[in-house]
Amino acid sequence: MRSQNWCANWLIAFAGAAAFLLGSFVVASFVTDR
Repeated sequence: MRSQNWCANWLIAFAGAAAFLLGSFVVASFVTDR
């Protein structure tokens, strides 16, 4: 159970980081009007 919770937290953290990078990339591409 403990390892499963750790894995879930890792996946959530990774998904959050990926979403943040993707969002910042989209915003940057819109700002540069490329």
